[in-house]
Amino acid sequence: MKPVALPSYLALCIAYTLTAMTHAESTRPNVPVTIFNNTNRVMYPVIRDVVNHQEKRIYIRGASGIPAHSQAKAIITGDMGDAGQILIFSQPPTNMPGEPTAAILHSKGIKDSDLGNIIYTQSLTDAFRADEPSQLLEYTIDGGVDTGNIDFDYSGVDELTIPFAIEATDNNGVAVRGYAGTTIDLDTMQSNLSALISGGLTGHYFSKNHKVGWNYYYNGQNPQALIKIPTAYNSFAEVGTSSYLVNPPQNNTKLVANVDGAPRVGTLWTSDVLTERWLGWLSSKYTGSSFNVPATDQVEQVIVPGEFATGCTGDSFCQSFAGTVQMVFDAAAANLKHRGVIIHGVNNFADARVVMTNLMGYSFSSDPKLPNYLPDNVRDAYKAIMRGAPTPADERNPNLTSQLHPSPAGSSAKYNLNVIDWFVHRLLGFYGYGFSIDDDRGNIRSPGTKLIITIGGPNGLPFNQPFDPIHQQTVIFGAGWSGISSGSDNYGDVTGALSTCKLGSAGAGSCFVGVDATHQNGKFNHVVAWLGGSSGSSLSLDLVSSSTDLGFTHCQVNNHGSAQINTHICSVINHDPTFPFFLTIPDPGAGGGSNGGGGNNPSTIFFPTGWGSFSSSDCPLNTNINGESIPSTKIGGIAGAVGFKLSQNGSCSFKAMDTSNNVFSYKASFTTASGALTCTQGCISSAAPVTFSTDKKTVTVTFPQPQQEGPAGTPSGGGGTFQIYLGRSQSGAVWTSVGPATTCKVDNFNPSSFSISFKTAQGCVLELSNSGSSSSAPADATFKLLPSDVTCVLTASKQSCRVAPVLNQQTKNVNLPDPDGTR
Repeated sequence: MKPVALPSYLALCIAYTLTAMTHAESTRPNVPVTIFNNTNRVMYPVIRDVVNHQEKRIYIRGASGIPAHSQAKAIITGDMGDAGQILIFSQPPTNMPGEPTAAILHSKGIKDSDLGNIIYTQSLTDAFRADEPSQLLEYTIDGGVDTGNIDFDYSGVDELTIPFAIEATDNNGVAVRGYAGTTIDLDTMQSNLSALISGGLTGHYFSKNHKVGWNYYYNGQNPQALIKIPTAYNSFAEVGTSSYLVNPPQNNTKLVANVDGAPRVGTLWTSDVLTERWLGWLSSKYTGSSFNVPATDQVEQVIVPGEFATGCTGDSFCQSFAGTVQMVFDAAAANLKHRGVIIHGVNNFADARVVMTNLMGYSFSSDPKLPNYLPDNVRDAYKAIMRGAPTPADERNPNLTSQLHPSPAGSSAKYNLNVIDWFVHRLLGFYGYGFSIDDDRGNIRSPGTKLIITIGGPNGLPFNQPFDPIHQQTVIFGAGWSGISSGSDNYGDVTGALSTCKLGSAGAGSCFVGVDATHQNGKFNHVVAWLGGSSGSSLSLDLVSSSTDLGFTHCQVNNHGSAQINTHICSVINHDPTFPFFLTIPDPGAGGGSNGGGGNNPSTIFFPTGWGSFSSSDCPLNTNINGESIPSTKIGGIAGAVGFKLSQNGSCSFKAMDTSNNVFSYKASFTTASGALTCTQGCISSAAPVTFSTDKKTVTVTFPQPQQEGPAGTPSGGGGTFQIYLGRSQSGAVWTSVGPATTCKVDNFNPSSFSISFKTAQGCVLELSNSGSSSSAPADATFKLLPSDVTCVLTASKQSCRVAPVLNQQTKNVNLPDPDGTR
């Protein structure tokens, strides 16, 4: 196995920070940032990024920091806009070993006389460490065609110590998407961290016989030092490292866990028990004494390997959860073995710890060209089990919402694979990262030109609400508009609900509805869409925003000049209860015209968030969505519109894929009087709403959200689509090809994974061959796959069937044994 080096902030983000060298920094605008310190102590923010192969820092207020209950300002220049970081220190960073002292900072730094900050540049080899007394937030300022957007997050991936919120606004103080992080005060945060490390919140999660809490960075029992904990990944990666949290800083202390109130320095307790709990869900090949905690670790054996998996009899939720944990762990282990990280596979507890270290940091890629590639379905399944759900579909099920992020001290503690996810999302209610790829619960990309950061409270936030992706209100414009404005009747940069919105080159857009603390309904929510310039034709309406939906009123058309808006357009503006937070405004031809949905085709598909691609075999789609450089085959989950050309017979076959790569097929038929959009594959519901332009010559189709349809893999007629994972024996034997007896439709066979499909309830036959592979097994084996079962039905010898194939009905993943029947 390969050792894991101590991660610094530079090392953890090297993939991002090094890209600063290749981007055209001149296209990124400067972004003002205001930081409000709402705590009773001095805070020391430092902004950092890689610029011209060096680390550039802005020390806010120099070495003095921001006093209690005051604020400070800084300018993040465009050259610091690519994957930058802001670290909030609770002790002077100039006191940290290896860091520039206050004297060096003042003598060699560049002073900003207006704001009182100091800019300091140094070698890349010296970067802040994760065990220093700081909290990390991350940002990226978009440039080029994406100028006007900022990406940001509260990073609980590495550590937790200081509460803060971060929010983007426009020039007028309008916040579009709410904040990331939390507005709880510092005392509340520290009180909860204290309860977590003492064992007061975790019950018997870490021990059956003792009171044990989450590990933390040693602070020398200094009452001035804030509690700081490593989160899941760093609990593995930093077990044997030093801690700089003591005052004065020392370099000879390690992670600590409290056992019955006594600090145990340098213990593996947290990482070992997390490994135990994953092993508890695995099959018999990961059981036995070699998978027990080594006696030398001096950590209690809390969970016996396989204990949870064998206790699932008669419990479909439990069985599904066990199957998903098994699939994720096996996929990670196979990749690490292939890369030589674990040379001989997972044969003992130490090997399992290596797999766990990589899973907790999710050191895998979705790019099939890279050696650390794992399929997206593995990634999505990992995210689901980290949140306490067996599958992504279960995670989206509203009836199971209360079961997500289960308590480590509750009756469902066995489904908690990461205490920090529960601590962040359930106990503290953060919008922030609970684990390494918790992007859809932690990351925000928002229109904005400024950043606001508040430490330890909401004072200073324009909009005191966390980002809520489920209820984010959005107005989607079809193509063909010349411009939009809100807040007044004049086109221009004004304060209004859509003041951050920009239309694309084809006059289409997907616009987030802005909110702030000072504006109410009325002019703020007044929207005008123009055709032919501000003196031309216009559509005006007032948005009606509430906690349950987004509606509109006072819709009116005013036509002037040659460019005309269909006078009946107000009747086809779509406000559908299926997804009440989206309002779709067709192009000026009332759903038709010459530029439907972002291009040159007159009919339009409107779609909410969650879709990855659209295509059609008989009704050509525009190349791009929203008139922008976003292909209709690579939507990426954003809401928007795309035009299509209606076939002569009035029917269309659409193929859609969501961002989790689930495939849906739709058959659409339209007449001058009626229409229908019927889902034929991957469906739960059978239809989605369809609206028409008033002249019945063009069509506006509104798609549902993917999760309102359901998981893919159940076409009409009882067929199925499965992802096949093939075992590789300890001797290296693999299946090398598909045999001639195969009746399944096989897609992209390779010796580790591929997909198959079949159309009927009778299933299909998959014959595998291992010719040319070193193995004592027969030349082939045959498996029968049904929608609800998979069996090994024929081999020249039963050797390859000694390990039964496994089907996870929720994820549609199938694990088949290796030719030797060992895995």
